[in-house]
Amino acid sequence: YIFVTWGTNNSGQWIDYGGNPILTRNNNPSFPNGVNTAKIIYDNGIYKMWYCAIYINAKTSIWYAESQNGINWNTIGSVPVLTKGILGSWDDFSIVPSVVLKINKQYRMYYMGCRGLSATLSIGLALSTDGINWVKNSTPVMTANSQYYMIGLTDIVKKDSLYLAYFNYNTSRSASNNKIGMAISYDGINWTIFAGNPILTATLAWEGGSIYNPTIVVENNQYKMVYSNLIQQNAFSIATSSDGYNFIKQTTPFFNNTNTIKNYVMIAYPYFRKLNNEYSIYYTGQSYSGELSINLLRLPN
Repeated sequence: YIFVTWGTNNSGQWIDYGGNPILTRNNNPSFPNGVNTAKIIYDNGIYKMWYCAIYINAKTSIWYAESQNGINWNTIGSVPVLTKGILGSWDDFSIVPSVVLKINKQYRMYYMGCRGLSATLSIGLALSTDGINWVKNSTPVMTANSQYYMIGLTDIVKKDSLYLAYFNYNTSRSASNNKIGMAISYDGINWTIFAGNPILTATLAWEGGSIYNPTIVVENNQYKMVYSNLIQQNAFSIATSSDGYNFIKQTTPFFNNTNTIKNYVMIAYPYFRKLNNEYSIYYTGQSYSGELSINLLRLPN
């Protein structure tokens, strides 16, 4: 298929890919109820994706896919690359990928895990030499507590000798009043929660009182954060910073569900990246039938 936009210069405007969705449950050999939360890197000429497959009762596992162009994807293997922990472990109910980094030829997958739908949400770490075979740390690298009952880690960036982790958090499992905060580390393993949290709160009408899912691109010493509203889950906006700590929000979203090719009722989990010299956002869309799929939003050069 060839998709063409006629009659206008779209430079500087985000465009929903005409062939969306790019990954559905039909791409997965286990045929889950849906797929979401794609995390992508561009590595040695290959686009690599780790994504979440969702099954009955919200149980999940993490799968791996590859692409030559970031659009056409093939799930690799017939089994997930990471699964929930054994019964009694801190992640024995569900796991969701947070971010994947490649550092000194080693892959690091940070992932969210919990013991039940109402349980605290902490962050685990798994290591791999090939991105497919992973070994988990036995304990979380960020542990939930009374102030951070739900740590929804979604991105990590390197600033000089520091790792900066960005996450959404709340004092309960409620969707209301979600905030964005950060943590700091010298090695990417031992983390200190930033004392100045929250770095962003919901203050605008479109945000609906709750924001989440920050992801960051750093370019020319500017931090560009894409984030979403949580309750309505229908829009993405951007905030910028010169230091990675103090962000200034745009007043209105740059993309919402009415702009989608498939007319989704919900859009969520935007993963903002500059891959192979192109800005992309991989996001989850929900159809009227309730099926979740992974989609692509592009910013032409």
